[in-house]
Amino acid sequence: MTDTPLKIGVGVPLGGMGETLGREMANAIQLAVDGANEAGGINGHRIEAVVLDDKGREEDGERVVKEFVRNAAAVAAIGHYNSNVTLHVAPLYAAAGLPLIGPIISNRH
Repeated sequence: MTDTPLKIGVGVPLGGMGETLGREMANAIQLAVDGANEAGGINGHRIEAVVLDDKGREEDGERVVKEFVRNAAAVAAIGHYNSNVTLHVAPLYAAAGLPLIGPIISNRH
């Protein structure tokens, strides 16, 4: 595999509302990443999950998105556990051109 990993941002609550399920979600994603890497990664690139704590709050979700875009050089993101956070930050991901997989999203209404 090449030395340059493909970084996938993972925004979940590691503290605050949804902490337990956020940790389980991060662990499940890491298992999938490990399996993909054992199978050769993606086009010869190792995958790296960059897990950041959104604390289940919208303002922390904004911070997480900015970190994925500015410093983590993520190519995609998975998150967030709390629907209110996902719905709040989805436009930020779109504006940055960063694909978001939202495994848990409910309508605000």
